[in-house]
Amino acid sequence: MSVLTLVIPIGAILGFQSLGSLTAKIETLASDVQQIDQLDTIKERLIRLEQGGQIISHLQLSATQSLYPTARGSFLMMDTVDSQDGDAMEFDPRRDPTAIRMAKDGTVFLVVVPQYRRAEGFNGEACLLVWLSIGGEDLANSSIKSCLGEGDPWRDTNTATLQAVLPLKKGDTIQVKMRSDPNKSIGAVAITPHVVDDLPRPPLVPAAIISAIALGA
Repeated sequence: MSVLTLVIPIGAILGFQSLGSLTAKIETLASDVQQIDQLDTIKERLIRLEQGGQIISHLQLSATQSLYPTARGSFLMMDTVDSQDGDAMEFDPRRDPTAIRMAKDGTVFLVVVPQYRRAEGFNGEACLLVWLSIGGEDLANSSIKSCLGEGDPWRDTNTATLQAVLPLKKGDTIQVKMRSDPNKSIGAVAITPHVVDDLPRPPLVPAAIISAIALGA
C-alpha cells in the first residue's frame, strides 16, 4: 500500500463543510505564514477535486462523548453522523462506532481532529498519540503526538490534526486509535458551552471530528 500522510498542527477544527469560511478566518492566523500556506493548499486541493467531479462519497462524523484512552491504546468511538453521501463508504455507529468500512475500491482523503485535555486533577505533562488502523493493522508513519506541559491548568484544551490519503479496497476498514501517556491522563474531551447572559447556547464542542471523502478508483 502506498500511503501519503500529512500532519498539520493547527489550533482549530478543519472540516470540509467550512471551506467557504476558511478564507475569512485566515487573517487570525497571520502570525504563522507556513500554517496559512498549508491551509490554502488543502482548500485548493479540495476545490480541484470537486470541480473535477471525482468525489464519489463523503462522511462527516463526530464524537459527542469524551474518551480518555489507556496507555495501550483505545479506538476512537464516533457516535454521530453529521453528513453522509454516496455509497463508497459505510458507517453505522449502532453496529461498530469505531470503523468506517469501504464498500467500493477508492482513495480516501481523511482528516481527524481530536480536542484533547488532561484528566481532572492531573497537572503533570501529558501526551496524546493518535494514529490510523487499516483492516485491524496499525498504519506505518500515521501517528501524531500532542502534549500539554506540566503545571498548565487541567482545563486547558487544544486540538491536533491528522491527515492521510489512503488507497483502499472494498472491505477495508478505517479506525482511529489513541494512546494516553501517562495512562488515562489525557484524552479527547467533549464540551457543552455554557450560556452567557441571554445569548443562545453554542453547539456542542465534539471530542473529535472525522471528515472523509472518497475518490473514484
